[in-house]
Amino acid sequence: WARFNSVEKQLEEHASFVVGEVLFLALACLAVYHAFRADESEARRLKLCLFASLLAGTANDYIFMVLPVVDNFFQAQAVIMLTPRMPLYIPCVYIAFMYWSSVASARIFCYNRASPLAEASLAGMLAGILYAPYDLCGARFLWWTWHDSDPAIQERWLGVPAGSTAWTITFTFCFVWLLRTAALKQMSKLQSLARACLSTPLMIVVLNVFTVLGGDSIGRPGCGTVLASLIAFGLIVLRELLRPRSEYLAPESDAKQLRAHFQEPLSARIGLVTYFVTVACVMAVFSPEKQISTGVHQTFGPCDATDIDLMGYQRNRFICKERFPGWYFGFDCPSNSRAEGRWERVSAPATREETITWYTVCGQPHEDFQTWMGATVALTSLGAVLFTLSFLTTAPPLEAKIAGQAGKRKQLTQLGKRIQSVLDPLIVPLAEKHWNVAVTLLTVLFVGLTFLGGALLSVVYPGGNPGTYLQKPYDLMKQLPFANKPYFMFLAAGMADFLVVALYLSLDFWRPPFVQKMIQQKRAAGNWDHGFVRTVKQACQCFIFSASCLVYQEIRSGPSLYTKPWMPTCLDSCEIELPELAPSLTEFVIHFAACLVIFDFSYWYIHWQMHRHRMLYKKIHSIHHEYKEPFVTVGSHVHPVEFNLVFILAMAAPAACGAHPFTAVVF
Repeated sequence: WARFNSVEKQLEEHASFVVGEVLFLALACLAVYHAFRADESEARRLKLCLFASLLAGTANDYIFMVLPVVDNFFQAQAVIMLTPRMPLYIPCVYIAFMYWSSVASARIFCYNRASPLAEASLAGMLAGILYAPYDLCGARFLWWTWHDSDPAIQERWLGVPAGSTAWTITFTFCFVWLLRTAALKQMSKLQSLARACLSTPLMIVVLNVFTVLGGDSIGRPGCGTVLASLIAFGLIVLRELLRPRSEYLAPESDAKQLRAHFQEPLSARIGLVTYFVTVACVMAVFSPEKQISTGVHQTFGPCDATDIDLMGYQRNRFICKERFPGWYFGFDCPSNSRAEGRWERVSAPATREETITWYTVCGQPHEDFQTWMGATVALTSLGAVLFTLSFLTTAPPLEAKIAGQAGKRKQLTQLGKRIQSVLDPLIVPLAEKHWNVAVTLLTVLFVGLTFLGGALLSVVYPGGNPGTYLQKPYDLMKQLPFANKPYFMFLAAGMADFLVVALYLSLDFWRPPFVQKMIQQKRAAGNWDHGFVRTVKQACQCFIFSASCLVYQEIRSGPSLYTKPWMPTCLDSCEIELPELAPSLTEFVIHFAACLVIFDFSYWYIHWQMHRHRMLYKKIHSIHHEYKEPFVTVGSHVHPVEFNLVFILAMAAPAACGAHPFTAVVF
């Protein structure tokens, strides 16, 4: 196994799985954004729910992997793996279905103190709706494989074990109830997290209660278990919703005010709907027979060996060619003699006595595509409607919202305060008296930090990995004029900026009706009396320094901004020979993201200092704020010092990361 796997090769063998990974990573990132952007009244609750879902969910997976004769699922090898059996995206799956169902149920009940049981019940049912279409696609497209005869997952519908659905509903119910009651008891964060980790043992108890109520055998949950849990939780929720308004609301609260106060951002609603649409598209677009999964599966071995599980039921110890679920995977996969290492396809043993845990399986065609597609569409449609309705709230008038925010000043985060405490002793003494020295120090300091960050990244991710997906655009880039010149990176950025500016200038000059409706300044078409010529003159002053750098690079054939591992570092008399191969998609994304983060952090701090200190603002940054009614060229209307500072930081970031020339130019 490998901790990091090639995105290109994964797309060739298991494309649907890449979509699933990205989808849940995005949902988890959205949850982080949602929790950390919340106002103070609910920030603690949401952050606690976020971290608790990550902790309790990941612990649950590890518990069932480690316990003997209990593990009955085997995750496919993803792009990023934490262990041979744990992809990075799995903790994100727990965040997705536990966090968002918790938030949605809390919105319905407006955090009413009297209804933690109803809130947890609704969260369990919503989690089941969110998880079910993922469960439907997962086994069908080999995102994981199930044990062939484990009693807990024996009863299935369209490949989904009833036990899996019942587990999702009851596990989320227990998680939300434990957290909700911890909040009512005003427990500390550590106590609440410890309480959330009891979700798994409590879930086992609750699940067995519903197993008995549903008429199934303990340890063998079936459709009766799922039905019993849905009826019980549904009745609890319905009873709470039908209570009189005076009982339902906390005495000092009003429903509309509460729902307006806890209004969901549009990004949350769009994110959840996008999730359901994407899962439906996966079922519609991808073919199961084209999915190939090489990795850890149920141990292959003799057919007659058996085990006794913790509940005393018998199950097969091994899977074998004479007995396996042939409706969704097979062992006779096409060979690939060129593949090596992680991607080498491993066939099941020819002899019955040999055992193996790492081998290749391939998907099988749909037996009844209409049924699978219909079930997926029904589940995703229901989920999209329910979550959208949960998040729909009565928003306060815009004027009231603005009035409520007036006079409020955003406070620094803890990270911002730490950065301030480290760097202020260097900058503050110089900023007022010697502003030019302060700017020079800031530039040198952050160029140094940029290269330090690049060096740290190179240790974690060395780079230099070629790929095929970006080869065509890279070949087109190499054919452009001056592509082999040391200043091509800046030239390409300047041309891209010019084209965008020209587009907006043409719209401003022509001013069609749809533009006139959207524009803030109701001036006549082509009227640039607000200072267009002045902004162009200011831009020309800024380019004097940059142009002199380009002339120097042309005369001296250097320095080159491309560095190792793709090209040798060269400062003078450079012969630019661009690499033949493009970077891998993974390397491109990592280096591009690193450049964005490093550059944006550096400019954020310098920009912040220019607003904090009177002399820095007066001497440098005030030019940028001269125009109160901006047009397109105002964006680059800055002091030459600020322009060149940004220029230096932007050029340093890809050089520090050792980015491929294609990555550097795109950045």
